[in-house]
Parts: sequence; C-alpha cells; structure tokens
Amino acid sequence: MEKRSSIIDRLRTKDCVVALADGCMDSPGYCALYCTYTTLENDSRDDIISVVNIDKRAQRNSVIMEKEVFIRTID
Repeated sequence: MEKRSSIIDRLRTKDCVVALADGCMDSPGYCALYCTYTTLENDSRDDIISVVNIDKRAQRNSVIMEKEVFIRTID
C-alpha cells in the first residue's frame, strides 16, 4: 500500500497519465469464475497502479465481470 501510494502521488504531479489495463479470466471449466484486472502506468511500464480481483458469484454472470472490475479500478 505504501508503494502504491507513492506511485499515485508521483502520477498526480503529471499533466497527463496513460494507464494500460488488462483483465485476465480464470476459469475451472467453460465459464469464467474470477477476473483479475491489472492497471499500470504507460511511461514506466513498471509501476502497477492497481490490481483488482472479482468473483463471478458476487456478480450475476461472467459477461459483466470485466466491466465491473474496470469501474472498480477507475473509482
């Protein structure tokens, strides 16, 4: 949490921040059960801004998982 806070504080000083994000679905069978959404800063590509995990059981279906995890990341 300390490292993440220092990265975010440094990014707040920039005029423009480009964030790269990707969702990875983990599935034990044919439908995804978990989604891990990782966001990092484009210039360094080493600074991880956020990692959010979501469980399909918390949502109604796996189709809306990536949209929901994106919203949680941006919030």
